[in-house]
Amino acid sequence: KDLPEFFAFFKNALNKEFPEYKKKTKEYMLDYGYSLKRIKKGLKTGGWQLFLAFVSKKIVGFLLARIQFGGVAWGEWLAVDEKYQGKGIGSALLKTWEKQVLQDGAHQLQFITFLKESSFYQKRGFFLVGKTPNAYFGVDNYYFYKNLRKPDEQNFLKDYLKKGKSI
Repeated sequence: KDLPEFFAFFKNALNKEFPEYKKKTKEYMLDYGYSLKRIKKGLKTGGWQLFLAFVSKKIVGFLLARIQFGGVAWGEWLAVDEKYQGKGIGSALLKTWEKQVLQDGAHQLQFITFLKESSFYQKRGFFLVGKTPNAYFGVDNYYFYKNLRKPDEQNFLKDYLKKGKSI
């Protein structure tokens, strides 16, 4: 029920908080790659997870991530309204995501972000793997990961194993 409000927030955040992307690229993302229709489908089919932060029933932040596969959960977008940045909302979203993916069987989080965000992730236990210049949509990408626990098939294959499969 919060998807229309989320999408309006996402559109605003993309336009304000991500100057690395050019105007046409942002239009493409909103029309195709991250359209409301595509996000709805990804949430419905279980490909994506969406975590929302509210203040007085108003969305002030979100984290959009892929579900864990092989023990790795991939974060795609994290944004907090500029009026609420520095108040722990981004950290709370990451912690909520971490708790959820641990239940889902993950052992690691991964995120691509920009140089300006590096210290935010590093302060929250993420390690910088490296930089890919001119990557997605022609912008420099910085790859981060955070280990949550030791990899174990009993965790990341738990749904498969529940179907009577054995290791």
